[in-house]
Amino acid sequence: MNQLSTYNKLLILVIFIYVTPLIGGNILILNSGQLIGDFTGVEVETNIIDLLFIDILYLVPFLISLLFIGKDRKIFEEKNSDYYINFYMLLIIANTLVSLTFGVIPVGQAGDGGLVGIIQAFNAKLNPYILLILISGLKVDYLKFLTCCLLVGVISIIQKSSLGFFVIFIAMYTLVFVKNNLSLKKIVLYLTIPIFSIGFIGDVLIYLYELKNSSRGFDHAMNPEMVLNYALGRINSLSSLFTIYYSECCGDGISNFYVLSTFLERITSLSFFEAISPTYLFNNYLSSDDNNYAIFTSMTGSLIILLRNGFTALIINIMSLIFFIIIIYKIMPFPNLSYKPLIFLLVFYLSYLSGDVWEISLLFQSFIILKFLELLYFFSKRLA
Repeated sequence: MNQLSTYNKLLILVIFIYVTPLIGGNILILNSGQLIGDFTGVEVETNIIDLLFIDILYLVPFLISLLFIGKDRKIFEEKNSDYYINFYMLLIIANTLVSLTFGVIPVGQAGDGGLVGIIQAFNAKLNPYILLILISGLKVDYLKFLTCCLLVGVISIIQKSSLGFFVIFIAMYTLVFVKNNLSLKKIVLYLTIPIFSIGFIGDVLIYLYELKNSSRGFDHAMNPEMVLNYALGRINSLSSLFTIYYSECCGDGISNFYVLSTFLERITSLSFFEAISPTYLFNNYLSSDDNNYAIFTSMTGSLIILLRNGFTALIINIMSLIFFIIIIYKIMPFPNLSYKPLIFLLVFYLSYLSGDVWEISLLFQSFIILKFLELLYFFSKRLA
């Protein structure tokens, strides 16, 4: 049986991660006649053709990214992977210790004031979810990897979020695909495991959601169907895009330079242009000000809202966004250049779900800090 290259194995995984939640969402929407996730209970009249159209719209930015960034393959492979493994692991351990000592910034809330708030904010920039995916892309020892997964799980619980466990799922598959010689048949077998384990996964999700809800002060039982509805709604933005496309949500007030302004503010803490975003307008349209979090728009959803503000705003902001995404990709600290594009697309998945430039700028800021810490780490190792 022919073994696939690491690049091709990860390519299959990337497509699986981006596409499978859409398929699951389609099935739930068609069966229930309702949207999922934050739009649970919203009844819609749709069919498979309409949903496939929305799916294609949803995936267009991903396919374009895959076409251009995915081709940036280098034969050269750096030999200092062990240094990066130790570097990533050190940061995950440090992030966990700081989180346990000083706490974290809860989802949708402001951090503490004073020095503690500064420490929390800086620690949030060392995103452990990003670090776990990066370390899984290297041939890290399984014991070290499981230790990192345990720490990321602890951080996710402290944050009162179940998102970390989805990242652990992605990282586990990434490591298995990188470390092992696999044929296409074995890869398909591995990827169908979650489907055949849906009962067990449902029980785990119920436990995690009840744990999260109890930590947030909510006390209501959840059944498997409800949990699956919310879980799938958290790992794809299909319902948001469906709502945006068939709604009258417009882009009035968005600056031609809101993307540039957001990134400049992230770097300098100064606001140069008005930075009203599609996410803000969409949440305002939904009158969801009472929520303690912003509802995702999806990447395509943000672009549709931009287009409704005018073609000029769309083009200028798209060009700015492409420019910064390329920079983010280039500065991502990952040593294996032969499949770096695919690791980047895995890291970028959560930002893609959001479609919010503010979230993408957070990734930009995190990589700048990681790049600086990387230089300090390797400089200290050379002095030792």
